[in-house]
Amino acid sequence: MARVLLVAVLLFGGPVVDVPNVVGLSYEQAKTRINDRGLQVGNVEPGYCNRPVGAVCRQNPQAGRKVDPTEVIHLIVSRGPKRQPEP
Repeated sequence: MARVLLVAVLLFGGPVVDVPNVVGLSYEQAKTRINDRGLQVGNVEPGYCNRPVGAVCRQNPQAGRKVDPTEVIHLIVSRGPKRQPEP
């Protein structure tokens, strides 16, 4: 039985996890949702977007992708909208 399972894993790949959509969630909510899927948060960088400060603007890999459980999810967290210099 163990050999059959090993052959199946080698032929068809190991287990995969669907990446959750965390865009728009707060960083803490996003981290919880990612961890609940058995995944880990990778790099977290600040960025400008039209989301509230502290909300996730972008994620990589994108939601819905099937990934190996050891893959990490990188996040861009909002600093708010980029301010235009006043004339």
